[in-house]
Amino acid sequence: MTTEVKDVTPKIAREMLSMNEINRNLNDRHVLFLSKEMKNGNWMFDGSPIKFSKDGLLLDGQHRLSAIIRSNTTQKFLIVIGISNDAFKVMDTGKLRSSADALNIKGVPSYTTVAACAKFILNNQKGRRWAGGDEKTSTTEIITWYENNKEIIELIKDGSRLQSLFSNIMTKAPIASWLYLFGEVDSKDASLFMNKLCTGLDLEINSPIFLLRKRLTEDKINKYKIPMKDKTALMIKAWNYHRLGKTPKFLRFSRNTETFPVIK
Repeated sequence: MTTEVKDVTPKIAREMLSMNEINRNLNDRHVLFLSKEMKNGNWMFDGSPIKFSKDGLLLDGQHRLSAIIRSNTTQKFLIVIGISNDAFKVMDTGKLRSSADALNIKGVPSYTTVAACAKFILNNQKGRRWAGGDEKTSTTEIITWYENNKEIIELIKDGSRLQSLFSNIMTKAPIASWLYLFGEVDSKDASLFMNKLCTGLDLEINSPIFLLRKRLTEDKINKYKIPMKDKTALMIKAWNYHRLGKTPKFLRFSRNTETFPVIK
């Protein structure tokens, strides 16, 4: 078996892919994700090898090589040649390291909740306001976001307290995320809004916060749940009504007739 650390250009990647005979079908969505990471400079050499058999067949690495071509970048990889063809059967059977795992390794407190908050907040900021869309949020993005937003730890502590006061109708990750997102507009008002929503204290019956609390409480006990996209829209609409001082009779969101709301 031989090993070599090599700069793989798009031309070299094409040559390596020409030796691809026994790999699984290409996942174009994953290639797109990897290529964006490479193009944006988020890709780092971590020692994960491109593997070839004794006969020169590509065993592992087709998605990364395809991403090099798609991104038109050059990336450093460890190249391993001389692996048994039968080893392909047991490749990629281990558990992939998650963003939460990476945060845990860095010693981040509440790492699972931090990862969940970061994904939700980044999705919202990218315009995927209900955590939807085809794109994934990379571990590099999440770690970078945390390094620049360590105040999320204090918001998670607030979220844990409010979760208990709201009888677990909302969990600490979404509570902390909304405290952050609404706080980008007005941190004091965001705290007031979320505290009233979760405690139910000092709420008038025609308040948009009261209407939102009623919808979320009903959703908790109903068999048919409000879809996440709709629930996110209701949160934003209630916040916007609150900021404008409006008292709507109903709090609704219609996918067919309304554009998705934006935090104001």
